[in-house]
Amino acid sequence: MTQWEKMLNNIEREYENHPRDFLRQPTIARAVHPNISNLAKAYYKKASTDQWLKDHTRKLKDPKLGNPVRQANEMSLITVQSMYYIYLMIQHFGMNPITENLNVTDIGGGYGNMARIFRTLGSAGDYDIIDFPVMHKIQKDYLNHCKIDDVNFKSLEEDNLEGDLLIATFSMNEMPLEDRKIIENKIEGYDKIFIGHNRQFDGIDNVEYFRALKKRLEEKYEITRFQCDLMGIHRYFIGVKK
Repeated sequence: MTQWEKMLNNIEREYENHPRDFLRQPTIARAVHPNISNLAKAYYKKASTDQWLKDHTRKLKDPKLGNPVRQANEMSLITVQSMYYIYLMIQHFGMNPITENLNVTDIGGGYGNMARIFRTLGSAGDYDIIDFPVMHKIQKDYLNHCKIDDVNFKSLEEDNLEGDLLIATFSMNEMPLEDRKIIENKIEGYDKIFIGHNRQFDGIDNVEYFRALKKRLEEKYEITRFQCDLMGIHRYFIGVKK
């Protein structure tokens, strides 16, 4: 049994018992809404160096649902972390995935916050979230509260993996190898790849895994791998098709 399989029962119970402040519950907070104030401020400072993101900050204030922990300019760590991810995408893709309306596959969509941000900032591309049914329930409720009803919720199957941009922030790296293989089989259908990962999970060496994935893809993609300068245990794998 994987760590996620063990956590899902707790997540389901916490959400059912605490629908108004689910983001403050221990397992949910650990999994999708951590509380690290200094990191939130660092993400916000870095992301705000992009003028487009800075100009749109006011739109991104977290809704009250779930009772999020607001840490930087009235935004949660997860919101400013998502801003930082978008900042990195703009820097490495040479374009803005939101204003260009890229079709997105978001693997492991948390509680739906990245989808909220894409839609709030005007993205009209398809947005698919690949996740567990328990997480889809939370995401649907959260996005409905935000009056967003055009996000698609799908399971991890090859037929569900298609689009322009693959986002997998601290999700693919927490999968068993057999589940990662499903993504590997379809990854070359995406023009752009944005993956965040840690060093290891459930005994899998993620540094070596993503090094091997880079070697496999580098004939068709420009791949950049680097350690986050704001959170040293985090690493990024960013690909752009040649």
